[in-house]
Amino acid sequence: MTGGLHNPAHPVRTATLVVAASNASALAKAEADYVCDGVADNVQIQAAIDALPASGGKVLLSEGTFTIAAAISIANRLILQGQGRDNTKIIQVAAAGGVNLIINGSGTTLGQVQIRSLTLDGNKTNCTVGKGIDGSGFQGFTLTDIRIQNTVEEGLYGAGAVPQSKNWFLYDVVIAASGTVGTPKDNFYWANGAGLAAFGFYSLTATKSGVQLASCNEVTLVNCWIDQCTLYGISLDTVGQTSVADCYIAANGDNGIYLSGTCTNMRVHDNLSYMNTAAGLYVSGTVNDGLIHHNQLKDNSGWGWRAPGVTFARTLIDHNVAQNNTSGNWSTTELGTGGTYRDNDVLIGPGEIRVASGALIAGLANAYAFNWQNPHASKILIKRVMIYLGTAGGTGTSVLDVGKAASTATHDDTLIDGLDLNTTGVFDNINDAGTNGKSRQLVDENGGTNDWVTGQILVANASNLVGRYEIEYVGV
Repeated sequence: MTGGLHNPAHPVRTATLVVAASNASALAKAEADYVCDGVADNVQIQAAIDALPASGGKVLLSEGTFTIAAAISIANRLILQGQGRDNTKIIQVAAAGGVNLIINGSGTTLGQVQIRSLTLDGNKTNCTVGKGIDGSGFQGFTLTDIRIQNTVEEGLYGAGAVPQSKNWFLYDVVIAASGTVGTPKDNFYWANGAGLAAFGFYSLTATKSGVQLASCNEVTLVNCWIDQCTLYGISLDTVGQTSVADCYIAANGDNGIYLSGTCTNMRVHDNLSYMNTAAGLYVSGTVNDGLIHHNQLKDNSGWGWRAPGVTFARTLIDHNVAQNNTSGNWSTTELGTGGTYRDNDVLIGPGEIRVASGALIAGLANAYAFNWQNPHASKILIKRVMIYLGTAGGTGTSVLDVGKAASTATHDDTLIDGLDLNTTGVFDNINDAGTNGKSRQLVDENGGTNDWVTGQILVANASNLVGRYEIEYVGV
C-alpha cells in the first residue's frame, strides 16, 4: 500500500513493522505493514519508524529497491534491517539537489540505533549533495552487513561536539566511492567522537581519505581494508587511546597512514601499508605514550617511514619493516626527537645496541673467514668483536685480522690484529686486540666508503677452522 497508511488487510503490529519495496515479491507485499510506490519510499519507511512505540522497535525492509526523495530520520532504540546488502537497497532519487540518506533529525542525542543488512546508494551521478549516513549525535550506534556507495559527500559521517557521537560499532561494513572530483570527500569522517570500534571494515576508492578521524578518543580499527583512495588511507589527527591494528592499507594517493596534531596513547601495529603514492607511514606533530610496532611499509612511491620535526614522548618505534620504497625505506634525517627506535629492520636508532653473528668459514691463506656489511642507513660504532674458535685451524702460523673495510676483498686489522687461529677459545678486540687492534671503530652507513667488517685468514691455511663471530655495535 502507499502513502504511509497501514495495510488494512494485515493485523496491527507494534514493535516490529514491515515495509515492502515496490519491486518486492507479491508475498512480501502481502505480509507487509507498508508497501512503497517506488517514487518517494521515504514516506512509508518514515511512517513505520514514527509508528514504533517510544520504547523502540524494528523496521524490517523487504528485498528490493527503495527510492527515497527525502532523508530517513532515525529514532531512539531503532533497528532498521534489510534482507542483506545484496538484496535490499536504498537509493537516492535522481534530483537537481539531493539529500542525506539517513540522518539524526532530532538535533539531540539518539541512542541504541542499529542498521543492518542493506545497501545505501547516493546516486551521485544524478545528484549534487548528500551523505550516506549522517550519524552526528548517535550514541550506541551499530552498523553490520552494510554497504554505502556513490555518495556525493561522505559515506559515513559523525561530527560535532554537541551532541557528541559516541560508542559506534562497525562490523562487515563497506564504504566505496564517496565524493566527486569537484567535491572530494572522505569515505568515513568522524570528529569529536569517543568510543569507536571497527572490525572487518572496507573503505575503497574515496575521492579524499579512506578514514579521517579528528579530535577523537577510544578508537579501535582492526582488520580493516583501505584501498585506492585519492588522499590518505587512514588519517588520524589529534586522537587519543587509539589503536590501528592488522589493517591492509594499499594503493592510496598520498600517505598510507598519516598521524598529525597531538596523538596520545597511540597503538599502530601489525599493519601493511603498501604501494601508496607517498609514505607508508608519515608522522607529524607530537606523539605521546605511543607504540608503533611491527608494521610493514613496502613498495610505496615515497619513503617507507617519515617523521619530520616530530616530538615523541615515551614512544617506542620497534620491529617495523620498510622495504622497496622508492624514495628510501627510512628517512634517517626525519626521525624526530625523543622516540626510542629499536629492532626496526635496517634502521638503527641513535644509542640502539644490536649484535650480528655468523659462522667462520675455513679457508686457505688470504681467504676471508667472514664478511659482514653494515645493513643500516646510518653510521654505527663497533663496540666489540668476539671470535669463538671451536676447532683450531690446523696450521701453527695461521692468524686472523679483523677490521672495517671498503669491500669484501679489503684487508684491515684495526679491530683484531694477528689472532692465533691454531687454538681454541673465546677472544675479542678488547683483550686480544694485538698490535694494531682497537677497542672501537666507526663504520660507515650502508653504501658508504667503509661499510664492511672483514675477517681475513693470513700467513697460512686454516682448513680445519670451526667457529663463530659476534659483532656488537651501536647506532650513532
